[in-house]
Amino acid sequence: MPNSFFRFKQFTIHQDRCAMKVGVDAVLFGAWIEIPVSGRVLDVGCGTGLLSLMIAQKNPNLIVDALEIDPAAALQARENIGQSPWASTIFVHQADFFLWKPTTLFRLIVCNPPFFNPGPPTKTISRDIARNERNFPLNQFFHKAISMLLPDGDITIMLPFEKFESTCKLANENRIYLNRVFKVKPVPEKEFHRVFLQFSPIPKPLTKEEIVIEGNGRHQYSSRYIELTRDFYLKF
Repeated sequence: MPNSFFRFKQFTIHQDRCAMKVGVDAVLFGAWIEIPVSGRVLDVGCGTGLLSLMIAQKNPNLIVDALEIDPAAALQARENIGQSPWASTIFVHQADFFLWKPTTLFRLIVCNPPFFNPGPPTKTISRDIARNERNFPLNQFFHKAISMLLPDGDITIMLPFEKFESTCKLANENRIYLNRVFKVKPVPEKEFHRVFLQFSPIPKPLTKEEIVIEGNGRHQYSSRYIELTRDFYLKF
């Protein structure tokens, strides 16, 4: 059973009321995200508030809007953020992204969306919302996210690797351009299982990188993984 809390170097995540818990992939994603120098950031589907807190730790001068549809998760995110050093710069909104109407444009929009294929319902509605892609159509996400983005802004998203090509096609149809790709393997002998993607309305040079999380056995993290996440994990 997952712990009810997860301690990082500068903040703690309580997660007993959230459907999706802190995981290795999400921490790596937060560490990989390219943070703007200034402006406002939107974290779509913030869950526990993990990505918002990682973004704020990287640059405390940013204003972060953390959006969460599930009331229990939104409340827990508020509590986690309220106990952090960035309580005055991260604002949690309990709302449906597709219905929410912000009053400003964003320099960066980040999203770790529901990406499991529709299947039998789980035990809780909140877990279905957090996991099931039918509740979060990517084409609609891109369409709305672009309307909320500054012309020189970026959209950053984490997905299963098998959705890489189809997501790039959707992005092209919405006239946004891929500029960063980060392919993730859990261990050397496995296939890629996650991909992190960054898009922009303005074409930029494309950078590509691959990583293996556990390079030398169980819980033996690769040097690149440690390098990326050492500002956050207590153990590094």
